[in-house]
Amino acid sequence: MISSRLIILFLAFHFLLLNNLCAQSAMISVDARKTISLDGEWQAIIDPAGAGDWRKIWEEKKPVKKTDFIEYAFTGASTLQVPADFNTQIPELTYQEGTVWYKKSFTYSGKPDKRLFLHFGAVNYIADVYLNGKKLGSHEGGFTPFQFEITSNVLAGENSIVVKVNNQRLKSGLPGLGFDWFNYGGITRSVQLIETANAFIEDYFIQLKKHSSSEVSGWIKINGNKGSKNIRILIPELKVNYTTRSNPDAAQKSY
Repeated sequence: MISSRLIILFLAFHFLLLNNLCAQSAMISVDARKTISLDGEWQAIIDPAGAGDWRKIWEEKKPVKKTDFIEYAFTGASTLQVPADFNTQIPELTYQEGTVWYKKSFTYSGKPDKRLFLHFGAVNYIADVYLNGKKLGSHEGGFTPFQFEITSNVLAGENSIVVKVNNQRLKSGLPGLGFDWFNYGGITRSVQLIETANAFIEDYFIQLKKHSSSEVSGWIKINGNKGSKNIRILIPELKVNYTTRSNPDAAQKSY
């Protein structure tokens, strides 16, 4: 009989594994950050039979011997524009519900004092994302941004991103089955590399204090190095120029 302790350890490990494979919530104010656009032409492989998974398309295998046969390869593949749905770009894909594989290459020079994130504005509906042949994680939901930190995964020089996009309707998805809905799919919003400092403002919230018309309250969430950070809040319209410091653990700071 398996002990309860072993079951708990297994569940904890399984939860940790799933958590590591899920995309991260996207940081706020992307357009105000230092970004590198990955929009434009992406190579694409249409995979109606779903063979790409067991063929491991993301590994981008190359023939070594003359007898090697690689049926699914991005070399010489068609291209799709990003951001856009794939249905309206190729007539044969108008009613496509299934898998399309996307690939984009980029070059990057590593910087020791910077962090790098791969940010997707939206992918409809399920996305599996690979960098240089290794899976970064997955995201479900066609209308929400998501990201992966790739600071420790990106190579100095050329890198390759492969995204498996599947727009197959699900009973528990949005929309679900049985709805009058043109089920478009693809990388439907911009893809960007975001470069940040080792510590950066990940999220913030600001509004008038409840029941007050003269006091402002809110919080700022810092991602990165521990320790207290200087923070400056400017609201030119209200002539507000406020300075403070974050909590020592670099968590949320109310003011």
